[in-house]
Amino acid sequence: MDQHNLFQGIRDQYSRFGKIYALGSFTNTNLDEMEEETIQLKPIPSTNEMWSTLYKDFNYGQMYSENKFKEDQLMYQTSNWQARRVLSDIYSNHQFSVAAEGAEFLDGIGNKLPEHTLRLIEAVDDQYHIYLIIEAGVAVIEAKSNILRGIPEDPFNDDVFTFDDSGRVIVNESGYTKLALSLAKQYFSVNIDDSEVLDMTGMKQVGGSFKDIGKKAGRDNHDRLYMVVQTSHDWN
Repeated sequence: MDQHNLFQGIRDQYSRFGKIYALGSFTNTNLDEMEEETIQLKPIPSTNEMWSTLYKDFNYGQMYSENKFKEDQLMYQTSNWQARRVLSDIYSNHQFSVAAEGAEFLDGIGNKLPEHTLRLIEAVDDQYHIYLIIEAGVAVIEAKSNILRGIPEDPFNDDVFTFDDSGRVIVNESGYTKLALSLAKQYFSVNIDDSEVLDMTGMKQVGGSFKDIGKKAGRDNHDRLYMVVQTSHDWN
C-alpha cells in the first residue's frame, strides 16, 4: 500500500479536472476583518495561475478571473468566532484574538464539501504568542502533504499517516503538527520552529460544516481531523 496515497479513493470523487485534485490555497491576513461574522478568503496568486491553466486545458472557456471568483465567492467564505471559544475552553487563563486564516479549496466546490477542505487559523493570546487550529479532510491532508513534500527549497519530510504493528492506518500527531507549521509558513509567512511547540491537544475526528470548529463527528461525517497547536512564537 502506498503510504502517501492512502485516501486516493476520496480524491477520485472529484472529477472536474480529470484525475487532477486541484487544491487551491486561499488566505485572509487582514486583522480587522477577522472580527467580522463572515470572512472572505481569497486565492493566492499561484492558485489563480494553476486554475487558469486548468480552465484552459479542460476547455472551460475562460481563465480563472476576478469575475469568476466573485461569482463563487460565497464558497470561499469562513467564520472563526468559534476559534476563540475553543481556545478559551482549553487555555482558560488566556484571552484570544484571531489574526489570520488560510485554507485549501477545490474549484467549484469550495466550502460546500468540508471533507475536501483544509483550514488553518492563526490565533494570538494576551501574551502575543501564536496558536494554530488545523482542521482538514484526511484526503486533503494527504494531498497537501504530497504537494509540500515536492517543494525542493523547503520540503515537508514528515508523514501525517503511518501504520501500527498490525498494519492499521494511524495518525502521527507530530507529523500533523509539522504540517500545521509548514502551512503557517506558506499562508502567513510565520516561521515557527519545532522547538517552539509547547502543546499539541485535542486531536480527534470532527464533523459539521466547514465553518464549524472541533464539532463532534457523526456516523456519516467524520473524515476530518482537528488539532490545536500552542507555541511560544511571538506574533508581530
